[in-house]
Amino acid sequence: MRDFVLQAVDMLRRQGVDYGDVRLVTRRLEHLEVKNGRTEAVTSDHAAGFGVRVIVEGCWGFAAGTVFKRDELARVVKLAVEIARASAKVSGKPAVLSPVKPETDRKSVV
Repeated sequence: MRDFVLQAVDMLRRQGVDYGDVRLVTRRLEHLEVKNGRTEAVTSDHAAGFGVRVIVEGCWGFAAGTVFKRDELARVVKLAVEIARASAKVSGKPAVLSPVKPETDRKSVV
């Protein structure tokens, strides 16, 4: 996953965004049905995906995907940038980020 995130950051830099981030999401669901003290059903589900947020020309763009491959990542990054550019054509007040110092969390990148 670390390589995937680094590819995303590189793609965002090449797109010339004012701000960009990628977030990886995993979800695990477990379901247990019990009726009259007996187990009726047990299910387990796992889902994963990623989201890309950008600011371009003062406007937000967002896109997401569920396939962790370079081609899909490129498509999602491009779409997020296109959405931000389209929003910039009709937007009023530009998005402004808080002036706090950025934080880096290396523990969550596997």
